[in-house]
Amino acid sequence: MAKNFKKETNKLVKRMQYKFTSLFRFRGIGKGKYNLAHFTILLLIASFLCYSFWFYFIKKN
Repeated sequence: MAKNFKKETNKLVKRMQYKFTSLFRFRGIGKGKYNLAHFTILLLIASFLCYSFWFYFIKKN
């Protein structure tokens, strides 16, 4: 039961990811491997990390 449920949720997640990422697909870069959605998420994470480090050092000094 649990195994089957896991399989179904994995399928659903993959389908949702595909639908989401196919909206933001870049044709040129890696044939859709690196698409706009992943790029924006990475950019957000990177900027957040940079901001938090900067804020921490400003507060420290």
